[in-house]
Amino acid sequence: SAVSHMAVVGTRIYVSDDETLYKSDDGGDTWSTQSENLTAGYKITGLAAHGTDLYITANNGSAGEIELLPDADESSAGTSSQKMSAAVYDKIWSVKGQFLVSIGNAIHSYNGDTTVGSAIITLPTGQTFTDVCDAGAVILATATDGYIYSIKDVAGTFTAKGQTEISGEAPTCIAESQGLVFYGTKETQTGSTTIGRLYRAQVTVADDLYVLADNQLIKEWENSSVDSSPKKLYVDRDSVYTGIKESTTEANLWRYYLPTGGFSRSYKCDISSATLNVISGIENVNSKFVVLVQQEGVFLQQS
Repeated sequence: SAVSHMAVVGTRIYVSDDETLYKSDDGGDTWSTQSENLTAGYKITGLAAHGTDLYITANNGSAGEIELLPDADESSAGTSSQKMSAAVYDKIWSVKGQFLVSIGNAIHSYNGDTTVGSAIITLPTGQTFTDVCDAGAVILATATDGYIYSIKDVAGTFTAKGQTEISGEAPTCIAESQGLVFYGTKETQTGSTTIGRLYRAQVTVADDLYVLADNQLIKEWENSSVDSSPKKLYVDRDSVYTGIKESTTEANLWRYYLPTGGFSRSYKCDISSATLNVISGIENVNSKFVVLVQQEGVFLQQS
C-alpha cells in the first residue's frame, strides 16, 4: 500500500503506509521498519510528533486505537503501546501541549494518556476534519463542510470559538506564520478535475468569536483531470511551502516568500510512472526537503 503519513521527531523521520511504520536517521537517504504493536488488521490513519514521542492513530473502520512510541527520537526506541481503544480514531494533531483527534465527523481533545474529551465540534454527517494549526490566540481546524473552525483553550478546556465559511470551496490544509494564516482549498468539478487555491488571511476577534478576515487569493491551479488542490503546508522562518500535483507525472513544491510576498515553483518531484497522487507530507531535515507523494513514495531534495 502507498505511504500516506509523515512526522519528524528530533531529526528522525517517520513515514507509514497502511500497515507499516518506517524510520530514517540520515535525512531520508535510507529507511528501515520501526517496531509497533498495532492491532492486526488496523490501518495507520495518523502520526503526530509530540516532544520526543510519536503518537499513532489506527483503525479498521469499526474500531480503533491510539498508540504511543516513547523516545521516538532515539536509536534505542523500542515499540509502541496502546493508550486508547474506545473509538474509531482517525487523524491526530499535537497542538498547544495537548492533542486533537478526529473521530468520524467530530473533533475531540486528547490529553496524551487515557482521556479523550467529548466532541468540541461535530460536523454534518459524512464530513471530516482535514487539518489543524496553532494560530496563536486560537487553534484553527479545516473541514470538508467548507468551514474553518476556531478552537480556544478556555481555562484548560478546548472550546469552539467561531467559524469562517469558505464559500464554494472546501479547505484542505492550514498553517500560520508571523501573524498570517495560510490555507489551501479545493473546488471539485465534474469529472476528475479539482481546482486548487491557496489563500492568506488574518485572525480577527468579533463578539468574542475568532474568524478569518482580509482573505486574499495567492494562487489558483486548474489542470485537466487532476486534483491540484494543496494538501499540506510547511512553514519555516521566512517561507511557506505547499505541494501541488500539476499532471499525472509532475508535482511541485511552491514557495511563498514572506518578506516580499513573492510566490513561485521551488522544487519538482520527478516520477517514473503515471501513478502520481497528491503531496501529503512536507518536512525539512538536514537542510533538505523530504516530500511524501502518495502512491509514489518519499522524495528527497537533491540540490
